Parts: sequence; structure tokens; C-alpha cells
Amino acid sequence: ATHHPGEAVLRMADIVLVVKVNTAADTGIEQVTENARRLNPSAPIVQGASPVELDRPDAVRGKRSGRRGGGDRRGQRSNRQRRGRGGKGQKAAASS
Repeated sequence: ATHHPGEAVLRMADIVLVVKVNTAADTGIEQVTENARRLNPSAPIVQGASPVELDRPDAVRGKRSGRRGGGDRRGQRSNRQRRGRGGKGQKAAASS
């Protein structure tokens, strides 16, 4: 593909925030940081953790998540599609 909107945003950014450094592998963090520095050498790069804190951890302990990892999202409906507000691949509602 020739269109990379995330890359365009990175190139124009005033600052780059690398998130989830508390859960990512060091090599992954290094790779993202190097790519950001290469694409936008003038932007400061800041790393941030994304800790998860629950009010009631017992409510989810031992439960499985409905979503596993980042991966490919093809075939999954967007929130807009679930709410009936359009989106790619959704059929138009018939008017009566």
C-alpha cells in the first residue's frame, strides 16, 4: 500500500509519545523510537506507561477477554456498525 496515514501524522507531529512501555518488549520500544526519530528527527520523543488499575479486580479475576492482542481486525465490526450508523460494508436501511 502507498497510503500510510499514521506515518504522515508522525512526520508532522510536534512531539512523539511512545506508549505502553511498561508492557512492550525493549526491542519493540527501541524499534519504534528509532523509526520515529528517523521520520521526524526534530520532534522530542517521550515514553509513557499505560498501567491498568481496576476499582474491583475481583470482578474480572479469572475471566477471559473478548479481544486478544492487536493483530488483524478484518472481519470485525466497528462501533459505528454495531450501533447502526454506517461504516464500511454495512447495508443501507430500507425506508418505508
